[in-house]
Amino acid sequence: MKSIDAAALLLALFMVGCMTLSPIHAKTTSPTKYYEPLPEQWVIAKVDFANTFKPSTPRDQLLVQGQSRDIVLTCDKLGLPKQAKTFTLILSDHVHGKAIWQSPPQDVAKPYTLPKLPRGMWWLTLKAYGDTDEVIGFEHLFVSVIESTKKQLEIPSSEPLSLTAWQQNNQLMVDIANVDKRQGTLQINWKKLTGKVLHSQQIDLAKVEHWPLTVSLDWLEPGITAYATLKLRHVDTSDEYRVLLGKKGQYPKQSPVIDTSLAKIKPVRTFKGTENASAFAPFSRHADGFREMIRKMPSHGSDAVSLSVVAAQVQPLEGVYDWSEYDQYLAELTRQRVPFLIQSLGSALFNSHPIETWGDWMQTDHHAVDIWRRRLTVSPVSQAYLENAQQTVRLAIERYKAHPLLIGYNFINHGGDSYIFHDHFDRVTDYSPAARDAFQKMMQKKYGQIDKLNQAWASDFKSWDQVMPAVPDYHAKVNLHPAWQDFTAFKLQQFSQTSTEMFDRIVDRLDPDRPVVHYVAYTGPVEYMFQKVTRDPAKWILCDGGGEHHTMDRIANFAKHYGFARRGESHDVPPADIIRMKGLLTNMLRYGSEQTAFALVWNSLPSIHLSHYPKNEKLQASMNWWSKAMAAVGQMPPTQDVSTDVAVILSWEDQFYRTLAWRWYAMPGEWARTNLIACGIANPTWVSAISPKTAWDQAKVLLAPDDATIWSEQMVNHVKQFVISGKHLVVLGNSGQYSLDGSDDFQWLNQLGAKMDVQQIPAIPVNQQVGGKTYQINATLAATPREGFKPDLQTPAMVRWTFGKGTVTWLLADTGQTSDMAELNLADNGLTALLKQQLLANGATLQVQSSDPRVSAVVLKSGKKQYLLVSYYISMRKPENYQPVNTSITLPSLRSNNWQLVNMIDTQPAVELSEDNHGQHALKLHLQPGDCLLYELIP
Repeated sequence: MKSIDAAALLLALFMVGCMTLSPIHAKTTSPTKYYEPLPEQWVIAKVDFANTFKPSTPRDQLLVQGQSRDIVLTCDKLGLPKQAKTFTLILSDHVHGKAIWQSPPQDVAKPYTLPKLPRGMWWLTLKAYGDTDEVIGFEHLFVSVIESTKKQLEIPSSEPLSLTAWQQNNQLMVDIANVDKRQGTLQINWKKLTGKVLHSQQIDLAKVEHWPLTVSLDWLEPGITAYATLKLRHVDTSDEYRVLLGKKGQYPKQSPVIDTSLAKIKPVRTFKGTENASAFAPFSRHADGFREMIRKMPSHGSDAVSLSVVAAQVQPLEGVYDWSEYDQYLAELTRQRVPFLIQSLGSALFNSHPIETWGDWMQTDHHAVDIWRRRLTVSPVSQAYLENAQQTVRLAIERYKAHPLLIGYNFINHGGDSYIFHDHFDRVTDYSPAARDAFQKMMQKKYGQIDKLNQAWASDFKSWDQVMPAVPDYHAKVNLHPAWQDFTAFKLQQFSQTSTEMFDRIVDRLDPDRPVVHYVAYTGPVEYMFQKVTRDPAKWILCDGGGEHHTMDRIANFAKHYGFARRGESHDVPPADIIRMKGLLTNMLRYGSEQTAFALVWNSLPSIHLSHYPKNEKLQASMNWWSKAMAAVGQMPPTQDVSTDVAVILSWEDQFYRTLAWRWYAMPGEWARTNLIACGIANPTWVSAISPKTAWDQAKVLLAPDDATIWSEQMVNHVKQFVISGKHLVVLGNSGQYSLDGSDDFQWLNQLGAKMDVQQIPAIPVNQQVGGKTYQINATLAATPREGFKPDLQTPAMVRWTFGKGTVTWLLADTGQTSDMAELNLADNGLTALLKQQLLANGATLQVQSSDPRVSAVVLKSGKKQYLLVSYYISMRKPENYQPVNTSITLPSLRSNNWQLVNMIDTQPAVELSEDNHGQHALKLHLQPGDCLLYELIP
């Protein structure tokens, strides 16, 4: 369609008057649906205790899940020996609990229906047999009953129990019912999960006077977990049983003895870079690889080790802590005088929290529980998990806080690699029984009476235990029902309360001078966590798990508003992708190097530093570049980015109520980020409704992108004060269309002095002339001033009016881009060009300009020192999908046209300076996708 002028547009609108033009309503809130728990829901999983000592491997493997009354087990996924023909099951209510029921022998080829079980965790021991009664296969299973109509356990008739064993206090209890107990022998072998033999004992059954047999565990050290194998040898038969048990306490009992020579060392509280390693057992097997990592640290710019506690190894059972392997790793760091952070405290990654605390699994609105990597994941409101996590953190701090080389504590938080809620575009969490119970309590506290809740929600719940959280309508443009907003408020409370707040309180009480590092950048709306931090900002550090991703610079900028340092690392483990490492450096320096640190994350097994990494050519190339880059960064004083005087609105409400995804990749603002780079503005200030006023005060012009569709009253007030004070607002398309009360009629217009009727229209190309240039955009809104309101400018493309001491410019266009990291050509993008013109006309400052819109550049400054960061940034995309570019970099903000550049990274091409087509001093570059260049700038 050809472009048309204002008169033609009005005529076109008149001619389509009979069409439905998506009128703007006063309210968009519609009735909502509430979560409906299934009457029956269960999962069966296999537990392999040996996986405790396999890297990044859960101990549990989901076998089958169901929503039927009958809990049905099949053996096809168990990996039983081929000769297995029958099996028996033994049921208990604890991982080392007393048996309460045994099945008759069953055919391994046929499904078996278990007894009806109430909600909870139930443990099954499976014994497999061949042609004889000798046990040839043994499996540990659990049944997690999530929903059940069965209220209490009714023990069904049982076969006589075969050989069983359980832990009772600090004793092993043994019983057997189906043989003559006066004959035969019982052999018991105890081993660590590493396979190391701890103890063995043979018992002559003829000498046993009382049954169940009591076997003393006095020999077992507190803090040690043992796997007991019992073998019965009888005249007529044989039998076998296995059980995991442990003695509560800590091993070794005492904290490591600190070398007296360390007393002279000044306590370390900061770091420039960390090597992230796991204290994987046994140390003896990985010591040389660990030492090799330490040897290479200085060349990587690293000055500390962030040493992970392998939670499942330290505490496989609740309250049983074996610190012996971790102590050995720390002894090596101590010997080499390497500062360290204790990492992964309280983590439930790969369900590494103690087995007894399993069972409160996170659940989606679709009832799914296999959420992360198709595995069960702990709910963030699981009291069993939370209480144990807090206790583990307390014990670790008390154990190691006297160490002068200890920098601080690094928390990964909940299961799922630092995610807390696993919301995606088509799923929402958490609807687990634990979460629903906590939600009901919060609603009761908020409303007091069920009638008041029903009035607010337009619901008809009869009692508090019937109250269920709302489920989203994925087909709606926004979900703004009061019930959904209440559920969001509940999640936001849990978001920080059961993670950063919880851990910070413990550190504040036990070791307040040391910093904390939190892996929460991946969780999404992290600014809500920032709001809750009560620590000195200098002692609170934000960490990501993929600093090269294109949302991470936004998150880093929000952290900067609150004075928090940032530590960035690549998503790649090991960091072998040089393009991603360049993207990481770009994002971490975009807002200045001050309060910025880096991390290199290695695989779980330190021995790989010798066995595999030297052969990894991509890794060697990546680390060669990284070493040079870190040497360059090390030469720089702490820098700040030079402001462009532009701020951009980011609406967390759009994440909560429109995209419905809490994760980092769903953050709004991508069109604005990419197109501002095309405008020469690579480091805008990002602000939200809850950002501090100091952040809002940094800019002269504010951009409201069209993916910020929901403006809270708090947002409107911020924007209003911004404009009244004499600054300028540029609004794109549907920005601010919705309010939290359900209105979709751009309520901010009245608040900012404009009285207009607004309609959605089919996209129509229109021309806008500004400053002697013509810009073509696709108009998607028609704004008609009401009587008494006269804008300063009114065209089909834009409306401008004065408000207070400032102005508002509304570009009536849709960006037309929803894809991530869309390619841009500024010459063909009229909206971007018009946006740039408006930003510059209203106070934006261009520090750097690239002739190619895909190349970004920022100026960094420290006193009289200046630096230039140039990047052909592609985020986590594949470089083969992008073409090399030629570009000219100019510095329009410099008065001098004779500036010089000095390469900071010696692998960069020689500096080539010349004049561009406009006679400006320019840096000529040929860039490959992902390139990142760093220069010292001499004005």
